[in-house]
Amino acid sequence: MNVLRWILGTLLCIIFLLIIIPGITMLGTTTVVTDRGIVMQWVRDSEIYVNVDPLIREAVAAQGKESPGFAELSARLQNKNDDLSLLLSSKLTPSFVQESAETIIIATYDWIDGKTSKPQFSIALAGDEEEVVDLFSILFTERLLNLPPCSPAELQQESTPFSIQCRPPGVTKDYVKTYLLENKERPEFQQLLTRSTFNSDVLEVDPQLSRNVQTTYRVLTFLPLGIFLLTVLGILAIVMIFPTRKVKTLRFVSISMLAFLIISYGVIFFGRDWIETVAMPFITAKFPPQMASFIPYVTSIILSAGKSIFERTQFYLLAYAALMVLLLGVSFIPSFQFRDTVKEIPKKPQKK
Repeated sequence: MNVLRWILGTLLCIIFLLIIIPGITMLGTTTVVTDRGIVMQWVRDSEIYVNVDPLIREAVAAQGKESPGFAELSARLQNKNDDLSLLLSSKLTPSFVQESAETIIIATYDWIDGKTSKPQFSIALAGDEEEVVDLFSILFTERLLNLPPCSPAELQQESTPFSIQCRPPGVTKDYVKTYLLENKERPEFQQLLTRSTFNSDVLEVDPQLSRNVQTTYRVLTFLPLGIFLLTVLGILAIVMIFPTRKVKTLRFVSISMLAFLIISYGVIFFGRDWIETVAMPFITAKFPPQMASFIPYVTSIILSAGKSIFERTQFYLLAYAALMVLLLGVSFIPSFQFRDTVKEIPKKPQKK
């Protein structure tokens, strides 16, 4: 019977260490990525919000060198007085970009947290009617300038900037803006107010995918408590199964776990630069040339994520190491000594 208990105890101890040590190490990652505040702070610290305008211009300029179709757009965006360039500058302000990005991040976390059936958000591209008119006067002017010239017959037909399929003579932004202001009560203009908002209505999320994502998220949020309970119950089970004094088994398990925790801490401590020296060169090598200007900001976000995860993982490893030291100390207190589970077999008197 004792042999069977030794075998079961040894197997349980091995399984326990193989589950608990990786589990504690995973706590750093799960508790960080499930915290929306930390994720948003990574992006803020990268300073990408204050540089979105020049980054987009650089990306389009790089694409213009690769694709002739982008050459004209690139030239216009480099011209600070061009209508499209002015539109880009007026809309992509740091505060607007940050507010929009964080709105989407919050909506995504609300979805995976089970508060909504899909990410739900609404971002106004224009604040009021005047901004809507300014925005679409530029967009409709661009549309009209790219249409073929109208024939005399087409000019005779009744049409509007909303529906016309040719370019009438004398098209300017002021012409389109005047038309929009004079006809803002038309149904077409009311549709523009709706189209000036970017929202999640166009998103379609499979209900089964939502359930899977939300279930995974709940499991991750309960992982810290689950690992703690599994640690306590695992130690108790090992102590009860081994056919030795309980105090000796407790010391053995505590020392074994402490050794593995220290090794894990050392691996993480000395390998914390791995992301910057090994992972980042591999990741950045996959970026297309036209996105090269984004690399420093993506690098900053990934390095911030790695730092947060490493620090949180080290915290949990130290916390559980302290728990093992506490259990080890308790095992040496006389009042906590456990009674032997193996009764002594009386020795037979030796025959003279």
